[in-house]
Amino acid sequence: MDFRRYKQEGVLPDLFSRDVPYDHPNILPILKQEEVKHLHLLEQPIRKLQFYRTSDSHLVYCEGFSNPDIYLFMALLRPDAHQQARQNEVMYQLGIMAQNFRNRY
Repeated sequence: MDFRRYKQEGVLPDLFSRDVPYDHPNILPILKQEEVKHLHLLEQPIRKLQFYRTSDSHLVYCEGFSNPDIYLFMALLRPDAHQQARQNEVMYQLGIMAQNFRNRY
């Protein structure tokens, strides 16, 4: 419910933080191609601008290709989300999930 409201209305819940695509130079191409994103989740509210709120817990998701109002939640990476995001085997599987979803939606 909070996620839907955040995306539709721009209302940022206290525990949501930085929301960015996987676009690092070393990220697998499939993740960029399928526009896989991650939302940092906080355990406690922090009084900072959204971009500067970070954590080591990530909700990994993508939006539909033809219908960007439909989302697929693929994984909750925690603890050590940044370390897990460097594991190509894990991230490749998330890319395949996103590709299958986006081919459908």
